This record gives sequence, C-alpha cells and structure tokens, in this order.
Amino acid sequence: MFKYLPTKDELLPITNENSTFYECGFNVPFDDLPFIKKLQIINDVIRQTLIPNGSPNPNTEQETLIGNCQTAAIVSIEYLKSLGIGKNHRMVFCQRRPYDPPDVRTTHAAVLVDDNDGNTYFFDATPYVASNYGKVLENTKFYEHVEIINGEKFDLLFFLKELKYKGDYNLLEQKDIPFYVEILSESLKYPIFQGYISKGYEILSKFLDNKSDSDKFVKEAIKANPYSKLNPERAPLIKNRNLLMQKQIAIWREELTDLLRSNTNFKRQLELAQNIYQELKVMDNSLEINVPLFGKNYKMTHMTPKFFKDYGLNTIMIKPSAYYAGVSATIRERFLHRGHGALYEYSTNLTAPTPICKILPMLFSHTLGDKYVRAMNGKSTIILLQEKANVLYKKKKELRNELCKNMWNRNIKWSDGEDIYWHKSTTNLIHSTDSPSEASMHFMMGYPEQQIMTRFMYPNPKLEEELEK
Repeated sequence: MFKYLPTKDELLPITNENSTFYECGFNVPFDDLPFIKKLQIINDVIRQTLIPNGSPNPNTEQETLIGNCQTAAIVSIEYLKSLGIGKNHRMVFCQRRPYDPPDVRTTHAAVLVDDNDGNTYFFDATPYVASNYGKVLENTKFYEHVEIINGEKFDLLFFLKELKYKGDYNLLEQKDIPFYVEILSESLKYPIFQGYISKGYEILSKFLDNKSDSDKFVKEAIKANPYSKLNPERAPLIKNRNLLMQKQIAIWREELTDLLRSNTNFKRQLELAQNIYQELKVMDNSLEINVPLFGKNYKMTHMTPKFFKDYGLNTIMIKPSAYYAGVSATIRERFLHRGHGALYEYSTNLTAPTPICKILPMLFSHTLGDKYVRAMNGKSTIILLQEKANVLYKKKKELRNELCKNMWNRNIKWSDGEDIYWHKSTTNLIHSTDSPSEASMHFMMGYPEQQIMTRFMYPNPKLEEELEK
C-alpha cells in the first residue's frame, strides 16, 4: 500500500504559480497548513491512488489499492496513522446521499478523525465522482445517521464484502454457501448492514439449484432492501427517490447558474457540475461515458492517475493553433507512428460550454485557463497513448521548434480575424502530459464533469515520472 503513498517529507508544496495544480491550496510547507487542509491533501493523494472497483477482493484491496469507499476508508485510516495526522480514527457507515429517503439502504463508508482540540472531521476519499466524495468536512451534521464499524461489525463486513466479491466474479462454490448463510444471519442484528445483507441473499439465490430455497433468499433480499432490483414493487420507491434527487439537482443548478453568470469560483462551478451530472446518470445511465481499452470498457470517471500509472498511459492534445497553421496531420503522423497508435481519441472545443451543465472546459484545464480562452478557441483533439512522458515531451519540443520557428513572438492573424501573439505557452500546436495526474485530468479535459482528478487537487508525487527537460 505505502509503495504509492508519499511520506510526509515527500509531500512538497507547489510554489510555481504557472503549475497546472497550483490552486490545490498546498503552496506552503506541509507542517504550516491548517489541520483541515492537511487532511484534504491526504484525501487528494489517496483518492487518485486508488483504482475504482465496486466489488474488490477484501484480502488484497489494501495491497493493490483497487476498491471502493470501504477500501478508501481502510487505507485512509492506516495512512493517516502512519503520518501521525489526527487521532481517534474510525471507519463509519453513512448515507450515500444526504438527500435520499431515510429507508434507502447504504453500503457507503467514510472516516471520522479528530484533531487535538476535540474537533471531528468527516473524511471521504471514495474514488468515484459524486457529491462530497473527495471532501473533508469539519463539525458538519452532514448525514442523519453515522455508525462506527468496529469489532464484530468490522469482522462481519469483511465476509459480507468477500461474498459480494465471489458472487460478482462467479467464484462462489456450493460448499461456501452454508458459511455465508450464517454470516448473513449474524449480520441481521446490525441494521446498518441491510444493504450488504440484501446483496448477499441476492447472490446466494442465483447459486442455488433448489427453487424453493432460491425463492426464500429472494424474499430475504427484498425484505432487507425494498429498493432491490429483485423487488417487483419498487417502482414507487425509485420514483420518490428520483424526485428528491431532482429537487437537489435544481438547487445545485440555481447556484451554478449564479456562478456562471458572475464568472467566479471555478472550483465550486466544477463541483456543482459534477454533482449534477453524476446524479443525472443515476436516472439515465446513457450519460455514462465508457472508454474501450485493452479489450474492456472502462468508465471515464474510473480512470484515476493510478490507472494511468499502471497502464503506462499519457495524453496529448493537438491544439487549435495546429489546425489553424495546417500542421495537425504532420503532428498526428509523428506521434502515432511505429505502433504507438491512438488508444482512444475525441475532438472538442474547449471554449464551448458543455451540453448539460454549461461550464467552460478550458477553465478547468489549467491554473491559467481563463487567460488562454481565445488562443484555444477552435477544434482540439485529445489522444490517449501508451507512451512515456519523456518520449512525448522530447517529440513535442522538436515539433514545436520545427513547425513554429518562423512564427514565434509575432502577431499572426487568428481565426476570429484579429491578430494574436504567437506565444510558446499558448499557440504552441501540441500539448503532452508530464505525469499520471496531469494525464488523467487532461484526458477528460473535454468532459470536466467526468474528471476524477481535477486541477484543484494535489498530485501524488509518488506517481510522477522524472521528466528530463
């Protein structure tokens, strides 16, 4: 686990105001940060270093860093303790959404941690994009009910997760069933586990040959969770839940509209847009963006920096200046030769509002994004490659020097009919990413509502590749 998580000495501030991640808020030595900001930096690091998986193997999730909210909670507690940050760390179960009906079952985990002054903080490093994931909240009555998971509850949770893992990956054997029936029976005394209990009975019902026993387990699954897909009468419940969700979305939209009108608080704009989009996906899964890679489909929101690190992925962008100068084909040919073809690509205009939330992607691509809007107006092509950052960086420099040598530092007639200063930071034809954190964020540049890594997060230095500039 700690192979990819930095020590306190490795947590260095970002002091270059031109850095992509300068606005993460970590610009002074770590020890000089307020306690809540230290927690937020650690939260950022953990969240981007996990690879999302809804059914992780509880025997290996800490080692592989592949998992869900419970994985994040377990890793968070161990990592915070190793850094000596906070005390009284405890894993809790809480509502997935604070605006859900009270009878919605939860399997959502987070962490409570105290400072030396008796203040309690809510710490949620869940590696998904959704409301309040990746946030640290202080003394906030955010959820109606929070239950500490320790002792017998923690032990039972392990086996409940193991059952889900085996069931979802078709690893459950007939000889295992009596043991897990006993686990489910033991878990019934803890109502907080009803979400897992329902899923467990659903899994067991599919592995039983005896229809009578199978039907009995289906009934138990519905009893534990009336929202279960097995419940033929759940439609009114889902309708009511969606109605409450739509009311919350309307509140978020109103706030976002005000911020868009005033062109302020870009961080909050992105947070609101992500909240809106992800909840809309709950009601309409056609909004999910999937990326076909290596014979599988991956949700774009699941492609964390750790995912990019493990698969050796980086991102390049052919900029509007390349298309305007007529050299986009040359750039594509140089970058995509010798078997290093595009794994995935899409074209977009980073200065055009997104279709649903109307936010401007360029503002969420870089600290100086608002200053680059005019130079980035037009077609950009985002390309995913399996190549080292150093190789891409050298190729990018060579191409810029070759293709722009007679244009640097001159006024050039731009696509809007007005002159633009041809500058090495803006109209420079091609961009390539320097690290997995930047690669993840910039791959989703055209879809900021999907970004699991944002420019307002601190990039994990243990994932970085030493770039020879």
